[in-house]
Amino acid sequence: MFCPGSFYSSLIANLLPQGVGAAIAASRAPKVFIPNLGVDPEQLGMSFQQSLSVLLHYLIRGASNVKPANVLTHVITDTQHGLSASSVNRTALRELGIELVDLPLVTPHSSPYYDNARLLQALLSLR
Repeated sequence: MFCPGSFYSSLIANLLPQGVGAAIAASRAPKVFIPNLGVDPEQLGMSFQQSLSVLLHYLIRGASNVKPANVLTHVITDTQHGLSASSVNRTALRELGIELVDLPLVTPHSSPYYDNARLLQALLSLR
């Protein structure tokens, strides 16, 4: 699972060691990206698609014959209350073999962030 947080120092940094992408690709578990809904200073000026491209770059680098769907199976977000629906290119995700799970994950209580209970339910449904 690739969770919200500091994009480069928390997420990408963990993908830098040699063999991480290949190990992720070899796993049969769901591989889920949960994009940030808040402001991350490490992603200033980056669109969702740019963030996804950077994530995929680091997941695939150094691994031979690995396709995006081997290292990322799902993107979970809320395009009604979180990410702008227009920022998520559904066609591009489908072409990469990545499933978009678009659910009401932001509640009045949790806004502008994901509701932990709803996000947990969404993750558990991927088994």
